[in-house]
Amino acid sequence: MRKLLLFDIDKTLITSKTKTKSRFTEAIKSTYGIEGSTQQIQNQGHGMTDQEIVIEILHANKVPDKIIHTKLDLCLRWMIDNYRILSKDEFIEPLIGVSDSLEYFTQNKCLLGLVTGNLEPIAHYKLKKAGIDRFFQLGGYGNEALLRKDLVKIALQKAKDQFHYSEISNTILIGDAPQDMIAAKVNRIIPVGVLTGVYNREELLSTGAKLVINDLTNFQQILELTTT
Repeated sequence: MRKLLLFDIDKTLITSKTKTKSRFTEAIKSTYGIEGSTQQIQNQGHGMTDQEIVIEILHANKVPDKIIHTKLDLCLRWMIDNYRILSKDEFIEPLIGVSDSLEYFTQNKCLLGLVTGNLEPIAHYKLKKAGIDRFFQLGGYGNEALLRKDLVKIALQKAKDQFHYSEISNTILIGDAPQDMIAAKVNRIIPVGVLTGVYNREELLSTGAKLVINDLTNFQQILELTTT
């Protein structure tokens, strides 16, 4: 039976180094006229969707919800349109084990997808820079829903519509944050945590991870979790 593997991107598949200003800071300043930063919100936005991060920064700056939602689409569009400029000096590379694991999963006839808080064009731009975009055939992206659990639903629906895939028991979500584990559990798929982000083993296990691995060099363990 074919398996579907869904991946978070930042700190799960890739790592990045940049000297440029945050796209959130610049987009919020341009759209709302406010100086905001991810430093103002819990865990600096790790595990959140881009929409959630923008909203939480604006809440931290006492912006009313009506104003937030009136300009939110414009803010997200600003991020997409200006990301290439903001990230021109950004260095992005796959984390350890990622390239080999994606090759292994592909050779084993797995369907590979994304569940990421990144806006879709930004997600694929990052993956292209890292040289791994070619592996992914579908995804749920941060511009498609506010919450990560809903992005999982979107990815599963795309797998069904585009590839006639509906084997929930053979579907795994791999991520570095508690939000990934919770989103997988809500959608009755298998959560796998990786310790390449800011969260520890206990935090991932306590939010539902069935397996926690140090990094994706342990890729063979992942396929052993599915039922067939």
